Amino acid sequence: MTGPLLEVENLRTTFVTDQETIRAVDGVSFSVAPRHTLGLVGESGSGKSVTARSILGLIDDPGRIHPDSAIRYHRPAFVQRIAREYPDRVRWVDGDGDADRDGSHDGNAFVTIEAGDGEGTSLTVDRGSVDLVAAPENVVQSVRGGEIAMVFQDALGSLNPVYTVGNQLRELLGIHRGLRGGAATEAAAELLESVGIPDPKRRLKEYPHQFSGGMQQRATIALALACDPSVLLCDEPTTALDVTIQAQILELLARLQRERDLSIVFITHDMGVIAQIADSVAVMYAGEVVERASVGRLFDHPKHPYTQGLLRSIPGLTGEVDRLPTIEGSVPTPNEPPTDCRYAPRCPKAFDECKMIHPEHVPAEEPAGSEGTGADGTDGTEGTHVDETDGTAERSEDAAERTGDAAEHTVACLLYPDAEPLEERLRTHRQRGDLGTAPDAAGADAADGDATEGER
Repeated sequence: MTGPLLEVENLRTTFVTDQETIRAVDGVSFSVAPRHTLGLVGESGSGKSVTARSILGLIDDPGRIHPDSAIRYHRPAFVQRIAREYPDRVRWVDGDGDADRDGSHDGNAFVTIEAGDGEGTSLTVDRGSVDLVAAPENVVQSVRGGEIAMVFQDALGSLNPVYTVGNQLRELLGIHRGLRGGAATEAAAELLESVGIPDPKRRLKEYPHQFSGGMQQRATIALALACDPSVLLCDEPTTALDVTIQAQILELLARLQRERDLSIVFITHDMGVIAQIADSVAVMYAGEVVERASVGRLFDHPKHPYTQGLLRSIPGLTGEVDRLPTIEGSVPTPNEPPTDCRYAPRCPKAFDECKMIHPEHVPAEEPAGSEGTGADGTDGTEGTHVDETDGTAERSEDAAERTGDAAEHTVACLLYPDAEPLEERLRTHRQRGDLGTAPDAAGADAADGDATEGER
């Protein structure tokens, strides 16, 4: 298929308490193409894990996903099945998003068909999407595991300590694939073998505590793959592992992606891991994406001061220094509508307008022949990315060719577009905010106070 497999647009997830409203994810947008790895990177508290949980509808009270958010899943076979089950919740649109059939813009529609034919049980879909925010809970449950699966950071906590690993795999295979008895046992052993666990039939009889840390993580990956998903959400799966085991898990994920045509959203705070595994990167800070780019461009030409700070903290990218640079302060708790730059209090390049204008995403492409800005914030740093990542830049160029717009470089910072004078830059950001690039503050406050039927 062409275009994205998973698309997140203006995702807003809040947690409402008696004291305040935490805007954990505040207007996040990104897309993931087939067989593509998107890295979500940022410090703890940036909203990365909440973003992943929001995609799967795993937000518990007092958390809410706001109904103006959109999480679109595009696999045609799945869209076709759901459209046949919910024919009265389907809308047909043309390439410009306009209604293509009478009455197809029903406000209750959560299935969008852009190319297809027929109706009812004979309907076929070539291109379309299911909005998981507006979809009924049973549709979201059918996506969870079967279409989009998640690998959590705490491998041992993801496994039930009182059941053998085999029992847990067989249960999943029975629920999602209808396998029972010997067929389920054989499939479970094949899954353990596929993730590199030796003597899999014996290991099926063992409990999670009998596995090493690396083997526990492999077992959780096997559980995630049991239902043959198309998208894998990996929430810091290597954080608790030593460097050697971490490298093995990253190699395993890369192999599984090739063999199973997986799309991966990889969440981490480790820029070194991002360099090794990602095709494109979304940098998150205080609930927002502040920069998007291919992995090669991000390492060779970082634009946002926060991204530059993250890269300067990697040993080897800043030359020989006695002490690695740090970013002073900590990530703030986003509990107010975005009316300024949330990074401004920590930013070495902040100026007065950063406290009054919320930056919107603008193109950060370099003019032809420009050397750009390197990880140290200076010009002329080509080559550092390839040296640090064993050729990742070449791999990311191939990824850029097959993902098209997914590799576009944008940055949410008042320093850009840097070719424009200051007043013109400020006008550009104000206009983009007025056009609705960012959520309306008044509407956000109203939504925080009253939960609607569309909130999940």
